[in-house]
Amino acid sequence: MIIASLHPLLTSDGNHAAHVQTLSKLQLDQRPLNMTLSQRKTMSTSRCRRYIQILCVTLLAAACTSAISFADEEQAILPEAINLGRPVEFERDVYPIFQANCIACHNKAKSEGDLSLENIEAIMKGGSSGQAIVAGKPEESYLYKVVARIEESFMPPWPNEVQAKKLTPQQIGTLKQWILEGAKGGSAVSAANMQWQAINTGLTAIYAVDADPNGRFVAAGRAGTVNIYDLLSQDNIASLIDPALAADNSPAQTAHRDYVHSIAFHSGGQMLATSGFQVVKLRNRDIANSITPLALPGVTAKLVTSADHNFAAVQQRDGVIRIIDRATNSIVNECAGYDPSTTTLLGIHGPENQWFSINRTDGTVTMVNRADNTVVGT
Repeated sequence: MIIASLHPLLTSDGNHAAHVQTLSKLQLDQRPLNMTLSQRKTMSTSRCRRYIQILCVTLLAAACTSAISFADEEQAILPEAINLGRPVEFERDVYPIFQANCIACHNKAKSEGDLSLENIEAIMKGGSSGQAIVAGKPEESYLYKVVARIEESFMPPWPNEVQAKKLTPQQIGTLKQWILEGAKGGSAVSAANMQWQAINTGLTAIYAVDADPNGRFVAAGRAGTVNIYDLLSQDNIASLIDPALAADNSPAQTAHRDYVHSIAFHSGGQMLATSGFQVVKLRNRDIANSITPLALPGVTAKLVTSADHNFAAVQQRDGVIRIIDRATNSIVNECAGYDPSTTTLLGIHGPENQWFSINRTDGTVTMVNRADNTVVGT
């Protein structure tokens, strides 16, 4: 009765609010001036009923308008006719559509409805709703019907948390044509088939650098390469290479395909981490074949090496400076009389590394011939 009696309030232009205001004003203006208390109560009750009726009709009209707007928004998306002059390819034409609008929720890690759209095998497998694609029959393909908004649940839902957009008529047409042509996977473009090009050799700026805990070696990233520098010899002693990159036709002599953006030595100094775009590589320093233990008779107080790394000198607690030939890993000279409490070994010098220098507590520096332990200068 309420809806029937107030139906004229619902007009074709949806301007129900104006009619509600007009009706309310007419009702207020039509009150008699002289009324008994009983009449006033009766009129108040009648007015309350009318207000409730008006409120119900207003809410009903608003709900109908919202429902109509929602229905208009979720109309089926009509596919455009697609004529590429070639067959529609999954990797080239279809996969980018899924990648932009679907894979955020339908991937290996997060497969809503148990459906993954990351590759053709997973798509043809389908999900909890059954077969997703029926080759040659888009109208029977569940995936096509939900993205074209022919059948609920519409995909992608709108609105959504990942900002995925509804497919366009062109995208719907591309998907339909692909299914009509048999929903074939085609050949994937793998990294092994790509022809990688080296980063321009003129781009040598260092974007990342770090020193080992001992402060002797420095690792620097130049474009896609990682160079190791020895601060003692002031020389580039190594360039790190990733052998795996050579297997997929990447340029040789490189550590990363991308620029090296971060480098860090481990606190122990034997491990180095380098990173480029979405890739972190860990490298262990190979010292197993480069270190040969040498037994020394005493406790070492100071160690120095020659500039060419051919000789090393150790000053030990027994007051003897011992010269070591690194090529043979043997002691070739022993020079006594240099107590670490009064002298400090400084280095090995000379064209043939024939001298070593010491600093005494009185501030003097003495140059000594390692062959016969004679002073050659102070």
